[in-house]
Amino acid sequence: MADALAIQRQTEVRIGWKWLLCWGVLGVILLGQYAHAHKHDYPWGYMLGYLGTVALVVGSYRSMTRRHTQPRFLEYRALAEALRVAFFWHIAGLPGEPADRYPGHLALEIDSVAMALRTEEIRNDRPRASPQGLAFAIEHWVEGQRQFFERAARRDNRLGRTMKTIANASFAAGILLAVGALVFELSPFFGNLPKDTRFWEILIGTIVGLPAIGGAFATYTDRMGHESQARQYERMLDLFEQAIADIRAPERSSRRQRETSARLGSEALSEHAHWVVLHRQRPFEIRTGG
Repeated sequence: MADALAIQRQTEVRIGWKWLLCWGVLGVILLGQYAHAHKHDYPWGYMLGYLGTVALVVGSYRSMTRRHTQPRFLEYRALAEALRVAFFWHIAGLPGEPADRYPGHLALEIDSVAMALRTEEIRNDRPRASPQGLAFAIEHWVEGQRQFFERAARRDNRLGRTMKTIANASFAAGILLAVGALVFELSPFFGNLPKDTRFWEILIGTIVGLPAIGGAFATYTDRMGHESQARQYERMLDLFEQAIADIRAPERSSRRQRETSARLGSEALSEHAHWVVLHRQRPFEIRTGG
């Protein structure tokens, strides 16, 4: 249930950011067109469109913050991951309690999640440790987590590179068009061309709009934390691959396998606590001056 709620809220956060940035770019373009509105039949239409876009941006932002969409997404995701670790922890018969494995300096960030784990520990009896439970946890959690970190690192690396490439290309294209327009203005071969044509209006609008589009893509990948997440997932992937090699070594005893799995559980809880902090530092908000 926590996992399903987290996925629902995550989708809402992503859609909210996409609409917020799209409307922001549209507002910049409409305002740029209003700068040349005296050449059109209905100059007030561009300003009306700009104000309507601003109203949509503010309305979307207020709706997301009023429903606490992002904070609830982080809480649900943290709870789902903690319960996943706790479930396999108990199935494998690992020593200690998962709630005690969170790093002390992040205790306040995941206090509610740790309390939920302790409540579940009180409500449910610990199953007796068995080789079958340990083998089940190794196959379905340790190996499953390794596959997840591999997929997630590859996905976020790809998204981060794509977003940055589009952002840089948009900035570069806007600068190149501005340089080209300046060359045309100063060149004796093109200096006599009329400047009050539709072509020049589109060119100026494109020069203004391309950096805005690049900024939107750069802001989106920063807010989603693609690059930071990818580095975090890559570190966890290396850790889980080394642990799996140690666990599956023929000479490893059940006790050694449980000790290694317990350390992995601790690292998984610590990693997700850092993930929560990473996204709390990127709140869903409108940046304004002042």
